[in-house]
Amino acid sequence: MNTQIGATWKIGQTIVTRIEELHGPSFRPAELFDNWDPEVLKEHGHWLAPHFYQPATDQIVMSVHSWLIRTPHHTILVDACCGNDKQRPASPHFHQLNEPYLDRLKSAGVSPEEVDYVLCTHLHVDHVGWNTRLVDGRWVPTFPNAKYVFSLEELNFWDPEKNPHLPQEPRDVFTRLGAAGDCRQSGAGGEHE
Repeated sequence: MNTQIGATWKIGQTIVTRIEELHGPSFRPAELFDNWDPEVLKEHGHWLAPHFYQPATDQIVMSVHSWLIRTPHHTILVDACCGNDKQRPASPHFHQLNEPYLDRLKSAGVSPEEVDYVLCTHLHVDHVGWNTRLVDGRWVPTFPNAKYVFSLEELNFWDPEKNPHLPQEPRDVFTRLGAAGDCRQSGAGGEHE
């Protein structure tokens, strides 16, 4: 597992950099995996510990990070991590964070204003947090010049009007998407509006 902040790969003329927000022990396996069987650790614990699982705390080691993709024509951020100042009491690992994520992005040579596209693979709270940031009591786009690309299926699922039984936390994420700026919807075939 590559745990370096800012690990970078060059693929042709494209540069891909990992921008890490969080890394470390986070959830117990039973919290993430339905029908978790601890017997799995007897067979696989030797290679899972310590980089992927910490036996002392019974926690999986996880990384929350973005992929910064720079092509000759565009700067693209894939997944916007958790974000700071977000009220997420149901997700204590992501609640009221104060992480230097934007400093790490700048260390990779990109300011928020230089991001052309933000692509969200899905809309869980650990993938959309930096779409907005709190400035003077208001949620504003973190990447003000970016076009935001989301799956139409994800947007429909997380829309409180279409799915009224959502808990409050995802509703807040969806509400802030409107503040994110220029949002594009990607259809099933990868086309976007």
